[in-house]
Amino acid sequence: ESNAAYAAATLTTPQRTAGEKLFTVFPDNPATPTADGVSNLFESLHKTAQTGQMHVMGTQRYDVRDANGDFVIRHWHPRNIPIFDDAGQLIYLLHQAQVVEGGDPQQV
Repeated sequence: ESNAAYAAATLTTPQRTAGEKLFTVFPDNPATPTADGVSNLFESLHKTAQTGQMHVMGTQRYDVRDANGDFVIRHWHPRNIPIFDDAGQLIYLLHQAQVVEGGDPQQV
């Protein structure tokens, strides 16, 4: 599930992302042969789930698609946080990212 700020920053809507696979909604930009957003985010999420510890990624270029399907360059400061239930079982991963646009990070 996403909030309004995340949807605006990623050029999506909660309705477009609800129930969809993360990397279907946010694939690598096929026009950028060096795109590594999917693999880096997957690795971070996997590490967070395996260790039960928050993982903070370095600045990451991860382009997003606009309403027309065109990719728009974006840079992020992401972190992934494990969320546990009262019994200590992992129930989901919280993904937060700061948008880095013009040197002005904004939390989403």
